[in-house]
Amino acid sequence: MTRVFILQVEDDDEDAAFLGWAFRELEIEHELTCLADGESVLPFLNTTAFKPNLIILDVQLPKLNGLEVLRLIRASPHGHIPVVMLTSAMSERTRSEALDSGARKWLSKPFSASEYVRLVHEILDVVV
Repeated sequence: MTRVFILQVEDDDEDAAFLGWAFRELEIEHELTCLADGESVLPFLNTTAFKPNLIILDVQLPKLNGLEVLRLIRASPHGHIPVVMLTSAMSERTRSEALDSGARKWLSKPFSASEYVRLVHEILDVVV
C-alpha cells in the first residue's frame, strides 16, 4: 500500500491520538494531520502543501459542525477527496444526511484502543 495522507478533524485529543496509534500499530505508512475545529478545514486545505487523500471528519465539532464542513468541502476544489465521518453521533437522520451530502462512510467511534485497529481497516477501504 502506498503512503496515506490523512486530514483528521477531531476536537477530542484522546480520540485523535487513538487513530494515529492504530495506524502505527498496523504499520501503515501514513502522514496524519489533525485540526480541532470545522472552521479551519477549508483555509487549511486552500493554503497548505499537505494534500490529503482522505479526510476523517467528526460530526460534533466547534465553530462549524461536521455536516457543514462536509458540504463546504464538496462545494470546493477539494470535493474529490474522500470523506469518512467518524463520530459518536448516533442519529440515523444525521447519518443519512452525511451520506447524501457525499460522505463515503459513516463509522462509529470505538470505545477502546483495540477497536481502533479494526476501524482503520474500514477506513482504508475508502482509499484502497
